[in-house]
Amino acid sequence: MKKSRREFIKLTGIAGLSLNGSLLIPSRAQQLSPNSGNQIKFISPVDGDMLCEYDGNISEGSLITDVIISAPEGSIIKVNGLKANYIEGRYKAEVRLKNYENIIELTEDKNGYKENIKVFRLKGFSNKYRLSLDDNIWFLKDLSVNSHKYKSIFENPYLGFLKQVHGTYGTKIHLNIYYETEGFNISQLTDKYKSEWKANSDWLRLSFHALANDPDMPYKNAGYEK
Repeated sequence: MKKSRREFIKLTGIAGLSLNGSLLIPSRAQQLSPNSGNQIKFISPVDGDMLCEYDGNISEGSLITDVIISAPEGSIIKVNGLKANYIEGRYKAEVRLKNYENIIELTEDKNGYKENIKVFRLKGFSNKYRLSLDDNIWFLKDLSVNSHKYKSIFENPYLGFLKQVHGTYGTKIHLNIYYETEGFNISQLTDKYKSEWKANSDWLRLSFHALANDPDMPYKNAGYEK
């Protein structure tokens, strides 16, 4: 039986323990009591949510998913023009997501309240993954130091292992890199392997992570320009 993304998050959150042993329960997964006041709001999805097939059902190329809204009982709630049903203290309606970006509009006919959110449908997203690794720079220093010896970037043990992972599982790998470490920064990286980086760019990507490992949190008090 398929479980929705939110059910999965809830279950894994309950199963997880923090360092002090307390339960880690994602706030969106908590049980919400019926709205006893006059507040009207989206419960699920929320603005900016990214949805895939596990959040509903696929029909004629669209994703059919439930919209859940908190509002006082007796409200006349419509979602994209269709009346929502009041079920167990919440209003619920189905919407059809056809595009990557989708606007969901909520209206309440009695008081004229109106609100809309934007959600995204991720096609071809389910059952896929990418390996992302932080705090990288030492392998780049090694490539430069040993450029007279290495004929390939994959002679570096770290990159050699990642290539084995890609070759075995087809994994695409993303490396977040520091700009500098002791005795080395990115401006000193050898260009000897430029063609090899390009040849493997379909599965091996580099992106900026931070200035350096130490001192910690270099941008905590940084201004915009820095």
